[in-house]
Amino acid sequence: MKLKAFASAVALVCFAPMAQAATLDFIAEADNNERGVEDGTVITMDGVDVTFSANGGYFAYFDHGNAGLGVCQNVTDFSNGGTSNRCASGAGDDNVTATEAVTIAFDTAMNLSGLVFQQDGHTPFSNSATALQKTLLFAINGGILGRYTFGNLQTLSFGNVLSATFAFDDSSFDMVTANGLTRNAEQFYLASATVAPVPLPAALPMLLAGLGGLGLFARRKRKAA
Repeated sequence: MKLKAFASAVALVCFAPMAQAATLDFIAEADNNERGVEDGTVITMDGVDVTFSANGGYFAYFDHGNAGLGVCQNVTDFSNGGTSNRCASGAGDDNVTATEAVTIAFDTAMNLSGLVFQQDGHTPFSNSATALQKTLLFAINGGILGRYTFGNLQTLSFGNVLSATFAFDDSSFDMVTANGLTRNAEQFYLASATVAPVPLPAALPMLLAGLGGLGLFARRKRKAA
């Protein structure tokens, strides 16, 4: 690499703007277009490409009316560009309930925080101290599902997240880390989340700058020889 090009690359890394946080508003997405989506569907939300999937051949489902992201076991139609992909009659509810899990995934590692959940009745968990002590299952990057209370999970942050899975807390998931909690399952929707790209390590810009300096020193040394 020529010295000028190398220096330009170093400058781009050293002075790149800080990554901005994005809000994944699943309630707004659902209110704009209630529908189920097939596994692998990508939706751009606040500038972030999010890939959706569900377990067991089910469908990630956006339920309108202040609900958010849930799961439907049977969606009626995928022939009209998503406009008729409603949860079929007799297919169970469209929240995350028994035997169900939904996963969101990203193209690049994200810091994940600000998780917000809605209850089965489309009301915030934060409105009920009792509901906040109910449990769900959660894992990142395809790991073993762990048991959390809704109240606790809404306060936590997770780094280097490529995918996050949210599941109903029942015995259909045999690989569960209890985290010291007793199962106290509750149906739910995922209402929103905050994500931000994982920033470059703080030492990396300095390292690149140092390499640039070494390249300049080597060039001057060759000229002097």
